[in-house]
Amino acid sequence: VNGYRLLGINHKEVVTVLKEVPIHVRLVCCRSKSSQDALCPIDTAQHQAAFQTR
Repeated sequence: VNGYRLLGINHKEVVTVLKEVPIHVRLVCCRSKSSQDALCPIDTAQHQAAFQTR
C-alpha cells in the first residue's frame, strides 16, 4: 500500500496502516507462486453496506 509492505504483519497493524492512507492509494495484491490455496473471490456487491463501513 503506497510503498509500504504489509506482508507478515498482523491484522491490527494492517488496519492501522490502511486507516492512515491518503485519498489516492496504490494497492498491489499478489499471491506467491507456491500457494496451493483455492482462489476465493470476494463479491462486495452482495455486501455493499458492510463493505463501505470498513
